[in-house]
This record gives sequence, structure tokens and C-alpha cells, in this order.
Amino acid sequence: MIIYDKKIRNSKKEYDKMLVNVERLRIELEEAEDYSSEQIEELEKKIQEAENEAEEYYQNVYARAIFEHFSPKKPDIINIVTKKTVKWDEKYPVEFDKLDKLSRSSLWSLVEDQGVLKIKK
Repeated sequence: MIIYDKKIRNSKKEYDKMLVNVERLRIELEEAEDYSSEQIEELEKKIQEAENEAEEYYQNVYARAIFEHFSPKKPDIINIVTKKTVKWDEKYPVEFDKLDKLSRSSLWSLVEDQGVLKIKK
């Protein structure tokens, strides 16, 4: 993973912490042999809340940090599967607050190892 600036790096760290918390709760649920049905229900609720919080953070903080870093530069983007290159404004033609969820969800691919969209060098 290439970290482009402190804002992206810090957002990624916070998002990763949230994902670790979700996983910790899931493991606790899997190992909850002596829990009452009320305790299991409460734990399931905590998991859902943690997942929602992580998704909200991803969509509104982490994705924004990536967008704000690259948007002024408007780099070309390449799909490494199709080898097709697109202009930044073709992929992200509006300001961040107007991006749909799918477009926001694709931003992580620009800075992380997984995913098919990359900044063209």
C-alpha cells in the first residue's frame, strides 16, 4: 500500500481499528457458548453498530481523504484488469459530497494493494 499523505494514512489507521473491533466482536460471538439469548442479541446489536460505524467512516472520512488528495491533481486512472485508462473527471465528475456510494467505494482501490483501479504512472 502506498500512503500518499498524512490525512489518508491517519484515516486508514482509524478505519483499520474499526475493522479490528468488528472482528473482535464477531470472534466473541462465535465463542459465546455460555451467553444467554439476551447477551447474544446484545452482542449482535454491537456488531451491527460497529459495522455501520466503520462503513459510515469509510464512506465519509477515508474516501474523502483519498478524493481530496487526488482531485486537485486529476491523475489518470487505469483499470488493471481491462487496461483501460480514464481521466479523473470521467470517473469522479462531481465534488465529493455528490459522489454516489459506488464511486466513493472505488476510491480505496487507488491507494491500497487490492482492487482494480490504480493511479496511472
